[in-house]
Amino acid sequence: MPAEITGVFCNSCGEPLPEALPDDPIAARSPCPVCGTTSRLVKVYAHDEIRVHGDLKLKKRTPGFRSGGNSRPVQEQWIGEVPSADGVWRERRRLVDRENNRYTETITDPDGTVIRDVDEPLAEHTHRGSDKPV
Repeated sequence: MPAEITGVFCNSCGEPLPEALPDDPIAARSPCPVCGTTSRLVKVYAHDEIRVHGDLKLKKRTPGFRSGGNSRPVQEQWIGEVPSADGVWRERRRLVDRENNRYTETITDPDGTVIRDVDEPLAEHTHRGSDKPV
């Protein structure tokens, strides 16, 4: 977290002490010209930045629907920002539609550049994610 010293002041009366250093040892401090104390107050300005990223996952279920012999959602969607391997947060929009045999995915850079744009039958979407050959 970045921090900067904004000033040294007398801790008793609040008088600014422009000649004083924040790390002056007590024995080397000159007394405050107003009240005579050597007690010091060092004001530090610290600042940081927080960024919030959101990601939403939706599932549509239909009772009795089976895909590949398993009970699965008819449709799944992911919408939001995800971190990539290089540390950049990118927008992802993904749809897995088992009922209509469709897979779509678009991944976009923060500047709007499309990194990945896929629209294909779900049956052809193989060797990706957990389906990668070992």
